[in-house]
Amino acid sequence: MNKEKLYYANQRKLDEICNELQIVKSKFDHVMSGMQIRGLASKYFSLMSLGQKSFPKNIYDQLARNFTKLYHEEKIEKEVAADDLYLDKEKKDEETNTKKIVYLEKYTEYGVRHGGFALGDKIILNRVRVNDSVANLIERFVHSLDGTIKRQDKFKDRFYSAEEQLEEIKDEAKVNSLIDDLKIVGINIYAGAIKFPTISYQSTIKSREDNLYEIKSFPWENLFFAILFTPDEENVEYFKFEYEYTYDFKTLLKLEEKFPIKFDYFNKHFEEIDETKTGNKPHNEILNLIAEKYLELEFNSDFEKIIPDVVGLPFSFTANYKVTPVKKNKSLNEKKVFKEKSE
Repeated sequence: MNKEKLYYANQRKLDEICNELQIVKSKFDHVMSGMQIRGLASKYFSLMSLGQKSFPKNIYDQLARNFTKLYHEEKIEKEVAADDLYLDKEKKDEETNTKKIVYLEKYTEYGVRHGGFALGDKIILNRVRVNDSVANLIERFVHSLDGTIKRQDKFKDRFYSAEEQLEEIKDEAKVNSLIDDLKIVGINIYAGAIKFPTISYQSTIKSREDNLYEIKSFPWENLFFAILFTPDEENVEYFKFEYEYTYDFKTLLKLEEKFPIKFDYFNKHFEEIDETKTGNKPHNEILNLIAEKYLELEFNSDFEKIIPDVVGLPFSFTANYKVTPVKKNKSLNEKKVFKEKSE
């Protein structure tokens, strides 16, 4: 039987997190109350942070999840990756770890954890049998998360007023009611923020009269909000979302430095171009035009040194991934995984 491999902690990273979360190492048990990690009491956490004791990867995995939860409780939108918490001496300095794990936590009320991320691009994952009424509930729930954007647009030229506060309460009520409605039909919601490097763009208006914009490509580490709908199963604490991307941010940055894309764009749809609002016609057209520019470089030898396969350039979340339920009772931990490839 192979002995489990052990790793020493990244002391600098642990110190940074403890300072940001105001964690006193000698009181680690108190801070982690309700989120205990078996095999990592205060004494061992102190030894970990001092680099005096090594631990298996699963300890760092649990620690990363709990640190992430603590950040969200402090209203800090920050994700902690397990591989940032330990040192792997066998890994070469120039290698970049493109394998990532995030945690999908139960979403029980409006704004709980990842509040800001819920407003961006979404990854919808479904594990339940749907009919028309269930599909309608899911659609209404996903769209209701964007209520904040609509409210901010409506009141963008006014100070925060009692009227807007009432609209915010209505937004919150709409989301919570839909969570309750889904719960009644036996559906739970789990959610988490996924970081994924993509190619995006900046737009600058050149002529308002002609609806003419200047477009410049640039790499962007996008945040996607993963929403998982599951049957109301007993004893599931959270889900592990594991994924891997082909080209990391540094590679996309190098691509931008060597082969920047720049062109004029006539906005024939008469819509305000906003690269943060995805899915509208101008946004999709611009990304298609950028992709066409890169396709022209397909047989350029210098381009191929950076990006061997131009078809693999990421303009959205395109990773292979698997989603694994984690039971509250470790002895009942489910081994079943869902393997898929996003569209």
